[in-house]
Amino acid sequence: MTTNFVYFIRHARSHANQQNLLIGRKGAHELNDVGLRQAVSLGERLKSQGVRAFRTSPLRRAVQTAHILGDTVGSPTPVVDEDLIERDFGRFDGMDRPTLLDTRSRLGLDNQDPTGYFPTELEDVEPVKDVQSRMTQAWQRAVALVEPGESAGVISHAGTIKALLYGALGIDERQPRAFKVFQASYVKCKVPDEGRLTVHEIWVNPVQ
Repeated sequence: MTTNFVYFIRHARSHANQQNLLIGRKGAHELNDVGLRQAVSLGERLKSQGVRAFRTSPLRRAVQTAHILGDTVGSPTPVVDEDLIERDFGRFDGMDRPTLLDTRSRLGLDNQDPTGYFPTELEDVEPVKDVQSRMTQAWQRAVALVEPGESAGVISHAGTIKALLYGALGIDERQPRAFKVFQASYVKCKVPDEGRLTVHEIWVNPVQ
């Protein structure tokens, strides 16, 4: 069979990223100047890889990234897919790092990876299995819309991409920092069989 590749792309840097905030779904965070340069750099890389179709999270920072990528590679307008939205971090959304660490400590949570593991008892945080399920549906839709042998790019967020890959690779979500997804960078995965992923490349944007 002719295989497809999916590029799981994290959006470029936003003003909130620069402030070291945990940003989920709240607020229309814009890309900053570094993020704009990162997106162009990423677009040139994806153009050389032959990626010509994009689906994106509806959040502003992801949509901005997607349009820059589309303009750079000369693709059709990116399609917004609600399933690519960032994980709902509930009470933690918008916290700066000191507040996040302090809040997690008071709840008895490990801080080796403070944006990673959240136990199911925290009912306001989206369960990781729900994130994995919707992200799987999103990438499968993306692959279904390209020709055999073509590649699709999906623009999402660190929390969602990491959750998906933990699930795909059988990594326990409590394992800290098994994967780090950098801004305006990607994880290239092969689709060897329907519903399966294998990791082929982790590319880190040189603009940091």
